[in-house]
Amino acid sequence: MKSIIKLIIVMTLIIFGYNWLTEENEVVKALEYKLTTTSIRKVVENPRNYNQATVSGKVKTSINILGVAYYSIQDVENPDFELWVKPKSHSVPVEGSLQKVSGNIKQQFKIAGLQVVCLEEK
Repeated sequence: MKSIIKLIIVMTLIIFGYNWLTEENEVVKALEYKLTTTSIRKVVENPRNYNQATVSGKVKTSINILGVAYYSIQDVENPDFELWVKPKSHSVPVEGSLQKVSGNIKQQFKIAGLQVVCLEEK
């Protein structure tokens, strides 16, 4: 009985330790992405100033229908700004994950204040 309790305690500590390390890694990853990428807000506000850019953000929406894949990433500091990404591969990341993407910036359309800016991943 004591060995089962010890096993449960050890497993609990391992799980909590893993979760703590994972959370720490996410914080480090977010800081590294912030320091090495262009703000999504800057790209969306002035897409003509950027032929190519490296941006990072949280995946808000992902779409993959019959091999046509797109996902949107949201600026972490300014959640009102998002950028659509056409991935190089036909797979999309999980919604809510933090992504860093490099590619060519394209202004898809702008109608009555609604603007969609897309990044084609290289």
